[in-house]
Amino acid sequence: MATATATSPTNCGAIADYANHEHPSAAVSSVSSELNKNLRDETVEAIHGWDIKATLLATLTIFAVFYTIYFTRSILFPITLAVLLNLVFKPIVLRMEDFHIPSVISATMILVVFVVAFAAVIWLLWEPANHRINEISSPGYIARLSESLEPLKKPLGGLNEASKKIDEITNGTSDRPPIKVQVEQPQLGSMLNLTGGFVASAVIMFVLLFFLLAGGDRFLEKLVILMPTFKDKRRIVELSREVQNKMSHYLFTITAINGCLGLAIGLSMWAIDLPNPFLWGVMGALLNYIPFAGPAIGAFIVFLEGLASFHSISHAMLAPAIYIGLNTVESNFLTPALVGKSISLNPVMIVLAIFLWGWLWGIGGILLAVPLLVVLKIVFDHSQALAPLGGFLER
Repeated sequence: MATATATSPTNCGAIADYANHEHPSAAVSSVSSELNKNLRDETVEAIHGWDIKATLLATLTIFAVFYTIYFTRSILFPITLAVLLNLVFKPIVLRMEDFHIPSVISATMILVVFVVAFAAVIWLLWEPANHRINEISSPGYIARLSESLEPLKKPLGGLNEASKKIDEITNGTSDRPPIKVQVEQPQLGSMLNLTGGFVASAVIMFVLLFFLLAGGDRFLEKLVILMPTFKDKRRIVELSREVQNKMSHYLFTITAINGCLGLAIGLSMWAIDLPNPFLWGVMGALLNYIPFAGPAIGAFIVFLEGLASFHSISHAMLAPAIYIGLNTVESNFLTPALVGKSISLNPVMIVLAIFLWGWLWGIGGILLAVPLLVVLKIVFDHSQALAPLGGFLER
């Protein structure tokens, strides 16, 4: 390119001096000094042209946005969840309108099915989950874990003895009274506040989702009216439809994959006689919504359950081995084949999004990190100016 080969007059003079110079080393030094001088001049000009006030204002704006998102999470989280679920269910409402079913009726049907399915899962999981929690808190559970880990105690015996010696040297051998440790149970008021916050968030989410679904394309029509040109109007409609269709396809496909994975995990745990296979299957399906960390947490949990249920470490290792194997097949073969390359995200960006939204909104933010990243990628890919950012988010 012309810009890549252009040479400043100063550099040309330095090169001419190099050609006519009797000592090449001195000529090289002269050229280097000229180039360094030009570089210093350009750096000084860039620093003088840097608007410090605008940069500080942009930085403070970013911090203010994060501050607002963090401290208004009790309101923003259910609103964001309702908007994402609206993107998922909106194509269903539009398809039902083709059969002359009003959007109010279709929105009511969708919410009823959603609530009934959610309540059925909670009802089915309540008894086995409550039983496992009570069993984990019992002394017998710790005793079974200790018995299963007995083969590892002998190799670690020398390390334990060394640790005791270090404790004796550090703390001394004086007979001091033991320190009493008292575990305070959560008060009723804090539990009621937690439950009340969850119920309030659920009510906000369901009410907003109903009105978003029942409203049809009313909000999209108002947004189209605000667009100045016909090209902008068509672009906003195409973007809205593309986001709805891709998000609906993505989340429905991921949910179906996670359901099949949970079924496979449950059947596998039942085949090796691990107690409560239904619980572990549902747990595996839900944890798979969290990339990377979810499968690791699930494998560790079933490993502990295997230690408490079986009498040998080799038998207990079957549960996490099967769990990790099924997740490996799902993540490397099943999901790429069904989801396709249209929504292929960079793993580094996924991890950063999980850290960011997990810090802002906790567990809910971790669950919404990938869907929000998918929406951003779709919006970036649809805009010519933001297309490089969409490519940056790709694998």
